[in-house]
Amino acid sequence: MRATRTIFWLATFAALASTPCAAWEEGENFVTPPLPDATKWTVTHDPNRPAARLWKNEQNDEDSYRIDVIQESGDTLATVRMTLDAPGKANCTTFDTTTIRESPVHGYPRLLWRTDCVRGDDARSTLLNLAVRGRDGLYLAIKSWRFAVAESEVDDWTRRFERAFVCDTRKPDRPCPDGLEGVD
Repeated sequence: MRATRTIFWLATFAALASTPCAAWEEGENFVTPPLPDATKWTVTHDPNRPAARLWKNEQNDEDSYRIDVIQESGDTLATVRMTLDAPGKANCTTFDTTTIRESPVHGYPRLLWRTDCVRGDDARSTLLNLAVRGRDGLYLAIKSWRFAVAESEVDDWTRRFERAFVCDTRKPDRPCPDGLEGVD
């Protein structure tokens, strides 16, 4: 895999003191919190997009989480948002996009927003979108509920996304933290 990898917080890492910390890939790394219960999610690897991962909830196929790392993307966060919102605007009877937070973290611009869609058959979808503009690439996390979701669950995922950031092994002012392990 290229210099950037998707990384997950391991809440139990401290308990696994005998396990050595995974080495960071040289360059930028996308750091995201773990799934709430990783044993209940199935990950899919796309051979055509080695830096993308899609997790599906084993109890509900309409509940998914996606991480995508796009190397050498020059897109601005505003362009990314317009691109990701376009299908909803085109296909939803009612479509709402709301900025939750737009602020740099660790020196990298970050945009967190929510979209809500009601289709003609009254089916509902909610997406929570996170885009971080790195120097080496663009980092995306998308949580998707293709059903009416409880606000408390959206709030939980919003807090998770607010803890995501990009670190860089080449920059002392943007260090990659100890106690994390890479996901292959």
